[in-house]
Order: sequence, then structure tokens, then C-alpha cells
Amino acid sequence: MIFYGVCLVGAALLAYLMKKSQVQYPCAKAVTLLIFGSLLSNISLAQNFTQSQIPEVNDGIAISNRISYWIIGEGNWSPERFGAFYEQSVFITIALMFVYVFVLMIESRIKNK
Repeated sequence: MIFYGVCLVGAALLAYLMKKSQVQYPCAKAVTLLIFGSLLSNISLAQNFTQSQIPEVNDGIAISNRISYWIIGEGNWSPERFGAFYEQSVFITIALMFVYVFVLMIESRIKNK
């Protein structure tokens, strides 16, 4: 969960700085940063989930990369839990894509007024 918090704070700070610098569509660009962070977490969680499906190769179940560890944390590791985190990250990414379109429409309407 640390990863999502850092991404949200970073995107909010970036949007604020871009707005102060009078960059066009600062919130949409900040949401773009969140989409890239979410895609990075998707890749990390997918890799962790697929490696957990064959525990014999990895000598048991473990977190396979740091980003997955930042998201999942300690304890209660299981292939089912890894799969659930991966599915949630996919839904978050899809939701962020819709948010991007919505924010871009709002910012363009405000700019045109």
C-alpha cells in the first residue's frame, strides 16, 4: 500500500507544481503519471502472481519484487491473495483511464471558457 500512497502524493504535488507553472491540463498530466504507476504495479503483481503458481521452482511462496512487496506487505501470502491484488490493480488501472478522459474533458471546458 506504500506504493499507491507515494504515487498519489507525487501526482498531487506534480499537479500543484504544474498548475503554479501554468502548464496546460495539469490534472490530466498528473492522472497520466498515476496510470503509468498503476501499469508498473500491474506488471510487478502479474510477475509475482505467475511465479507463485509454481512454488516448487521458487522453493515456496514469496514476493518476487520490491514493488509487489510495497503493495502486498507482510504476512498471509498465498497464490489466491496475489491473484486478488493483481485483479484489483487491473481494475484500478482501467478506472484511472476513465478518470483521465473525464479530467481532460473538464479541464478543456474550463480552458475554453
